[in-house]
Amino acid sequence: MTMKVKIRESNFELLRLVCMFYIVLHHFIVHGLKIAGYYGEDVNIYGVICNSFLIVAVNCFILISGYFGIKLSWKSFTNLCITCIFYILTLTIVGFIYNDFFSLKELLYSFMPFSYSHYWFITSYFYLFLLSPLINKAIDNFTKKEFICSLIILALITFYFGFFRRGNINSNGYNLMNFIFLYFIARFISIHSKNILSKAYRKLYLSSYIVNSLIVAIVVILIYYSPINNFQIIKLCYAYNNPFVIVSSISFFLLFSTLNFKNNFVNQLAKSSLAIYLIHGNINVSGILYKYIHEIGENVSGWLLFIILPIFVLIIMIICIGIDKFRSYIITNTIEKKISNINWKNIIKRLFRFVQTVNLKKK
Repeated sequence: MTMKVKIRESNFELLRLVCMFYIVLHHFIVHGLKIAGYYGEDVNIYGVICNSFLIVAVNCFILISGYFGIKLSWKSFTNLCITCIFYILTLTIVGFIYNDFFSLKELLYSFMPFSYSHYWFITSYFYLFLLSPLINKAIDNFTKKEFICSLIILALITFYFGFFRRGNINSNGYNLMNFIFLYFIARFISIHSKNILSKAYRKLYLSSYIVNSLIVAIVVILIYYSPINNFQIIKLCYAYNNPFVIVSSISFFLLFSTLNFKNNFVNQLAKSSLAIYLIHGNINVSGILYKYIHEIGENVSGWLLFIILPIFVLIIMIICIGIDKFRSYIITNTIEKKISNINWKNIIKRLFRFVQTVNLKKK
């Protein structure tokens, strides 16, 4: 007998890499160059336009998860935990050495990456990860009509009560509620609308992505040059639950879904997407990177800056991927295998039996 190894669809793995490129570049423009209007600074038209196209990345990651469905298991749980703890702990220790400073609190928090961390995305995604069995169970039992009704309700919460009314439930999209909405959209596409993944719609999705991204950029520029210039309003234009950003994200996701190829090299690189985020986004690393980017921005301007910046992003990504491959194969691979091989179901059964026995003795 021969076992067929299921190869991931490389178009979606390529989308992961492109989105991670977008995220790093977005962070450099917003936090390093500070030219997109997030902090009340003078905006740069190139920066605004570029950022408006990049802002789809986070939403696309959730759309990918929703399209395939998150499958909660001990293996996936331990892999996620080990990866996050390794990078947060390692970079925290490096930060102590670099800054000649030590904090027991920060060290202990490194072992709790989901309950306390500087990565808002990791925390919100972990909530979605834990809730995925319940969400999947509900979706699996929906009729198509019930599914559509659920999407309408979630859209009402996201757009009206969230984005327009600025309610606490989903004020800017940086939260679990927005992730659930995107997850539902992608599951609906996967279950009921695979016919829209045809190559015939590719130009439509590309056009939609470009048009909606430009609308975001134009609105930001108009607000900046108008009497109501307010950086809080500008920042809201970039919100992940902005209807134009949501449509742009879905269009970008659908654009890649029309591609159909399998490439093991792309798949292997995409496995390190999380590592790229964890490394470059760590406060001990990002502070140095943003300072360096700011210095580049002071010495280089115009179109030349937007040629140098992507090259620098690619270099950062290559370094992060190299670090992650070393981490995976040399350091944590053995730990992950040992933890994955533990019979967790048996342990939980024994735990339940022990609790039942204790309760019976009390009675």
